[in-house]
Amino acid sequence: MKQTNDLFLFIFIPLWLMVLASCDRNTAKDVFTQIAERKEFNECMHKTGELEPLQTTNINCPNIWGDGTIAYLIPNGSMVKPGDTLCVMQCSEIENRYKMAEQNLEIAKAALEKTIANQKMQLKLLLAQKETIEASSAIKKLDTIQQQFVTPNQKKLIDLELEKSKLELIQVNNKIKSRKKIDASELSQKQLKIKQAEMQLMSSKRMLDQLIIKAPINGIAMRARRYGRGPRLVEGDNVWRGVPIAVITNTAEFQVKFLMSEGEYKLIEKDQTYTANISSIPNSYIKGKIKYKAPVGKPLNRESHVKFYDVTATIDSINVEAKPGFTADCEITIKTVPDAIALPLISVNQDDTCSVVYRKNGSRYEPTAVEVSFRSATSAVITSGINEGDEIALMKPEVHLIRTPEKKPEQEEKL
Repeated sequence: MKQTNDLFLFIFIPLWLMVLASCDRNTAKDVFTQIAERKEFNECMHKTGELEPLQTTNINCPNIWGDGTIAYLIPNGSMVKPGDTLCVMQCSEIENRYKMAEQNLEIAKAALEKTIANQKMQLKLLLAQKETIEASSAIKKLDTIQQQFVTPNQKKLIDLELEKSKLELIQVNNKIKSRKKIDASELSQKQLKIKQAEMQLMSSKRMLDQLIIKAPINGIAMRARRYGRGPRLVEGDNVWRGVPIAVITNTAEFQVKFLMSEGEYKLIEKDQTYTANISSIPNSYIKGKIKYKAPVGKPLNRESHVKFYDVTATIDSINVEAKPGFTADCEITIKTVPDAIALPLISVNQDDTCSVVYRKNGSRYEPTAVEVSFRSATSAVITSGINEGDEIALMKPEVHLIRTPEKKPEQEEKL
């Protein structure tokens, strides 16, 4: 019996000491708290934007056949003047059309030269035939002495030959006139084909010249972005008619442009203020307001189903020389409450239909219903339920540290 009691004490006493030790550790001192302070509350969003000028000239891919490939594209931030080359493109379809037009023109000119040579040869043959007939007729007419010694039938035969020569001469003259008319018509057709080939060559040359894009105005040239939102264009990218190639900026006025997700977009309102600095320039400072929110979102690329929204902001103050493409690290003020008590959101608990915080009262914490006017991802603004100076638990305390509120006499009478 004594051994059983000793065994019980050997096991029970250490367990009891462990319980006491654990109870000593879970005291009010072990709960992290925060003192409620009344001050201005500012909820901010950190977002990266890009400086872009207010006035820009878009340079688009010309109206060409097929797709083109960028062989050269002016570097970002280059100063340009009218006539400077911005982009050189390659398009095999246009280049092949130009070569074919050149060949067609050469073929048309060769056909004209061949036709002229053939016409000259045909005309010379007819003229030679005419001269032969005339010479033969002249000889027969001069041979009058022979006619005195021939028979009547032979004389009649000579007269018939002269008549035949006269008819042949008339026929040859008609052929020469007809040949000249036919030759003139053929020459007109060949010359018309040459003009058509020259027009096709000029049209192909104009299309070929459009593959070299030049700056129309002075300014700073920036490469356009793929699909309007993706990375900037580089050599080797394919482009087609109407696609932005570059942007020439007027450096007089700038704005900040943001690309925001749908969640960020919902938090942004017009006239919200922001401050920023340019990440590449130490001690830079920018200040302004949200000016515009795009009503419709667009995907980043063709395959993406996630929409992003364009948001622009004014630059009211800046202490450096702005340049297009500068990256601005911005802090946008989403919400401002001049005189408010703000607590970490983790300290506000949901109890049925009301919000509850645990306020320290002596060595324990009592649940206190509060009214929350604004919640962010990290903070909650309290409008009633606690006072400045109250000590609030950042997390719900252990059960033995929570004091149950005492019932009022009126409540006890009802019970």
